[in-house]
Amino acid sequence: MKNKEILFKFGKAHRIVCSDTLICAIEGTVRLYNKCTGELVATLSGLRYPSCAVFTDDNHLVVKNVLGKYYIYNLCDFSLEKKISIKNYNHSQDDGFVMLENDRYILSTAYKFPDTSLLLYDLSTDEYTLLEWTNISFPVFIKTEQGKIYAVGNNTNVVPRQIDYFDILLFDLTSIVHNRKIPEPILIGTGYHAGKCDIFNNTLIMDLDRQILIYDLMTNSGETFTYLSKCEGVKCLEISENGKYFATAQSSEVFIFSVEEKRVLERLDTDMCYSLKFIDNDTKLLIGSWKKSYCISQSGDGSVIDKRD
Repeated sequence: MKNKEILFKFGKAHRIVCSDTLICAIEGTVRLYNKCTGELVATLSGLRYPSCAVFTDDNHLVVKNVLGKYYIYNLCDFSLEKKISIKNYNHSQDDGFVMLENDRYILSTAYKFPDTSLLLYDLSTDEYTLLEWTNISFPVFIKTEQGKIYAVGNNTNVVPRQIDYFDILLFDLTSIVHNRKIPEPILIGTGYHAGKCDIFNNTLIMDLDRQILIYDLMTNSGETFTYLSKCEGVKCLEISENGKYFATAQSSEVFIFSVEEKRVLERLDTDMCYSLKFIDNDTKLLIGSWKKSYCISQSGDGSVIDKRD
């Protein structure tokens, strides 16, 4: 982050999520930091192999680990209130989970090799539903500010079956609690591995490794544009709070794009970035790294402010 305005630094993070007041940084353990200052608030105990987390509206944090177990913490005293595991479904390969119906349900996946199921877990009754979800690999779950729920993944049962030939499918799971049925998906791309993605209003943005797909969910149409990177392997993608910009990371490079202009506004060098998060009305950008994480200042046009010597 040389020559950039660093507001504060905080601990390692391969995944970052935020509440109104806290930063949750996941890297081997879960640490909570003050969102304004970056000061360490708490380190959560009782966890093994955490992978992702969600803040709830009732002041709890739900953490999922790589073995498909869930840990629920009360943020009043940072105590572990509950552990959840699905019997005979232990190994998790998906990218996260979302909370539904005023945080009553966990929506995720459960694996029992070689099958994949969509998991709907009721926290109030501890009852759960497993819906068969065949031929979907590594789904990504997205919850929008408007309350829409989506899952994006590859269909692995395409013809001809080739290692580099996949369909990218989008599932609208907004009504899954009431319907208990997986809807027919929307085909949003063919011949790609589904990349890191995010959704704002009715626009899906996905990084296909140096190629950006912007897909309009209203018209079911998309367009792509390319950008240059010295690295390979997309680590994350995050749309800004106002939907005008998005950022994506490929190892030691972070790119900030204009959605409207479909071009790179800023390129940053950093330490093996794994997570990005726009905060405080897009005036700041959190960059999670396996070495050290940063909060940097961002200007109104989407570019990061230089700290001139």
